Amino acid sequence: MQKMIKGVNYPTMTKMKSILSLLVLSSSKGSTNNPDSKLTQEVYNASNVLIKSTDYIGEYIYENNVLKIIQHAEGRVLPDGANWEYQYNLKDHLGNVRVTFTTKTLPVTSSTTNFESATNTDFLNYNNHTLDLVDHTDAGTVHTNVQILNGGPSSRVGVAKTFSVLPGDLISASAYVKYRNLSATANINGLIASLSAAFGVTSSSVGDQLKIYNTLNNYSGFVAGGEHNNDDDAAPKGFVTILFFDKNYNFLDAAWDQVSTAGEQTSPTVKQPHDLVTISAKAPEAGYAYVFVSNEHPTFVDIYFDDVTFSNTPCPIVSTDDYYPFGLTFNSYQRENSVPNKFKFGGKEEQTDLDLTTIDWGWR
Repeated sequence: MQKMIKGVNYPTMTKMKSILSLLVLSSSKGSTNNPDSKLTQEVYNASNVLIKSTDYIGEYIYENNVLKIIQHAEGRVLPDGANWEYQYNLKDHLGNVRVTFTTKTLPVTSSTTNFESATNTDFLNYNNHTLDLVDHTDAGTVHTNVQILNGGPSSRVGVAKTFSVLPGDLISASAYVKYRNLSATANINGLIASLSAAFGVTSSSVGDQLKIYNTLNNYSGFVAGGEHNNDDDAAPKGFVTILFFDKNYNFLDAAWDQVSTAGEQTSPTVKQPHDLVTISAKAPEAGYAYVFVSNEHPTFVDIYFDDVTFSNTPCPIVSTDDYYPFGLTFNSYQRENSVPNKFKFGGKEEQTDLDLTTIDWGWR
């Protein structure tokens, strides 16, 4: 039996969009136990040129003659170079896949800077300053650069970074910190101007960028004057901070660590010990982690950051899905650069080649 959908058109808000041609072959005989199982799917472009061919040989799925997936009752197996990656599904009582996790140890994403280079694209809001007295990287003068936050209008927040996270991902941030020139002069510069600039958003942003700005603004109001829960009022309000947002940029949680009085540089000529400021926290749900260093002290003080490291240690979760009654998903999230799991609702394959997100429910 042959089923063919070709030259389908559907309306969008602004134009009619042409859909790629799809040819599906199914048969009552072949290598599968299910007489109505799908054997081959071919996708053609508007010029009727084959752009993708998928073959289903039992539990083996090939794309363009290359083995991509081996399905099994508990999950799937993926080629991983000369090895295999074993992934397993957690299903609800209806057989819908809710969570897919891997047995493979996923690589840690980590960025480190000693501020010696003029630029560093691994970080947002990167700049450096030469002052060997407060440099941490070495005891000599080979390395002499740090990042200085003096509390000025654009000097409240230093290096920053964002991570895409799934529940259980461990975000870590650390920096070697010193401070000096602590004054009694009030600093009226708010946190939000520097914080929003570090992440590239403003009050004039639109869409998701405006959501990010509003969330950062709300957080800045929560810690106005550098007042954090259980912080040390005897030490400057210098922090490394992790903010967690959900995938719609709603605030979820925050974690931070503060420089202690051990980080004060009192000598004008002799290097004194740094204070290692470090914090780790697990993502509560799928979304984003925003990480940064800051000087939030209510009076002017120079705070120096060196050898900063931000990292994401991923948990085994590859994807998560929730469902409406007839298969539409919500709260879905897929780990970046992972192979999408298309067998979800009822264990049926989601059809994404035509950009229709339909489900192959019962080939017959």
